[in-house]
Amino acid sequence: MPGNSPAKVRLRISSSATMRIAPFVYLAATLVLTTIGVFQIFQFAALSDEVIAKAQQPAAQTTASQGASSASEPTVGGNRSYIVRRTTQGSPVQVNVSPAAANAADGSKPLDLSALETKLNDFRWILTLILASAGLFTVVQGIAAGFNAQNFQKQAESAIKQLELESTRALENLETKSSKALTDFETTSNEKSQDALAHLNEEFQSAMKDLDQEANSRVQRLEELEQQVVTHYPLFEKDRAHAFSALQNRIARFSLVKNSADGFDQRRKFYERIDLGERQEILAVDRALAYEIAGQNDPPAVFADQARQLAQFYWSKFIYEKSLGYGSLDDLERAEHLLEIARRKTAADKQFQLLNVLGNVRLERHKAKVAAARFPAGQTPADDGDLAGAKTAFETSIEQHPDQIRGYHNLAVIGVYYNYLTDEAALTAQLRRAVRVLEQGLSHQNWETQPVPEFRCGTLYNLACVHARLAVLDAGTRRQECEAALARLSEAAELGFVPQEDVDGDYDKESGDIYPLLHGKKIKAADGGMVTEEICDAEMRGKILNLKRKLCMNSPAQQ
Repeated sequence: MPGNSPAKVRLRISSSATMRIAPFVYLAATLVLTTIGVFQIFQFAALSDEVIAKAQQPAAQTTASQGASSASEPTVGGNRSYIVRRTTQGSPVQVNVSPAAANAADGSKPLDLSALETKLNDFRWILTLILASAGLFTVVQGIAAGFNAQNFQKQAESAIKQLELESTRALENLETKSSKALTDFETTSNEKSQDALAHLNEEFQSAMKDLDQEANSRVQRLEELEQQVVTHYPLFEKDRAHAFSALQNRIARFSLVKNSADGFDQRRKFYERIDLGERQEILAVDRALAYEIAGQNDPPAVFADQARQLAQFYWSKFIYEKSLGYGSLDDLERAEHLLEIARRKTAADKQFQLLNVLGNVRLERHKAKVAAARFPAGQTPADDGDLAGAKTAFETSIEQHPDQIRGYHNLAVIGVYYNYLTDEAALTAQLRRAVRVLEQGLSHQNWETQPVPEFRCGTLYNLACVHARLAVLDAGTRRQECEAALARLSEAAELGFVPQEDVDGDYDKESGDIYPLLHGKKIKAADGGMVTEEICDAEMRGKILNLKRKLCMNSPAQQ
């Protein structure tokens, strides 16, 4: 083992061997003494047997008569006699035996009692020596065990110190090797990383160069196409400008307010009120060279306004054709495509008007799918992507521009009329959310960027209809909901812009929202028949009915 000299090692081994051999030496000595003691015990036992045998000789040496004649007293003379008391047939017998006579009688040697005493003393000494040896062996064994334990502790401490020293050296060696390996790895990794990054950068630069070349090539082809159109059709640019100018003028003419972006109303038969020539001119220009190509160099604000107006044109075209029993979804797709391109050209915080039109276009396509019952297998109207897309568009519009009514109005319309809920509790909760959304919208004055009284009137009327639905569903709050519906109807009547067809449908048709307030709710009776449950009292019904004519006194159909 490193760190120990040969002399120290031999000394340690010698002392250890001595401590291990010493107990065995003492054990061997104790065994020898024990053997001698056992031998003495056997000799003493044999001598004792001899004495007893001599003492128990039969009455050959003495007879009963002799015993009787001499029983009075034992004879004590020069030759000492021994009295041996025995029990024979229950009677004590005293025998006077002379040692010499006893020995002479059987011809054996005379019995020497001093030899017996000597043997007994020897036996006692041997036992004492054995016990002393056993105690000494125990003491020696304990001392040897102590020395062994001390020696083992010293060896263990030495081994631990040596192990700690070797461990320290091994850790230092490992740390040195690890540091060197890590340094080598970092050097190699850095070199490889730099090479990889350089290679990746080269590939990226090459890809960007190819992409730039491809983009420039496509732009060049589009410019060439545009130039060819202008060259071969010199009147195209003039026609395009004239067509788009006509579209802008038509939208402004039918707008409810001065700002045509806020006042456009697709329900006022916008498309069909445009002259046939103007409609075809707009369609021909956009089909000959799509506006996203022809107007690609227009400023972003101009492109956004023109794209939104074209989208409103195609949206109104679809509504008009659908009212005649047909309609092409291609018009709605064209409108959505133009709005998406306009969004990419417009700053994120200025897209809310584009998003409002985009949500209406998607909702219009959803309504067409519902009317035609055209959904993939396993999908319900509630799962339609256009419905979710419309909701997302309105929510994003509100996030970008909270100070408006239109986004809240349209979001509430989806929640009330396109929720597809059948559970009354869930439907009630949904309608209450719609009330909160409409009230939040009405807390603002602008429809989008300016007030539009006609559209505000429509929002108030829709809120009254939601309260009417809640009055039918929730008997616990029926009175409050009827009062809220009456209050909102009164506010809408002060403006008077609700379309006549909406008022007639809600007041006079059983499926209308106001109808149950006036005529009650049909419920099943205990006998299985149908009875009418009153929703509003007579006084309130009279007030609601008196507002009917006033609600639409200023609507376009009444002018």
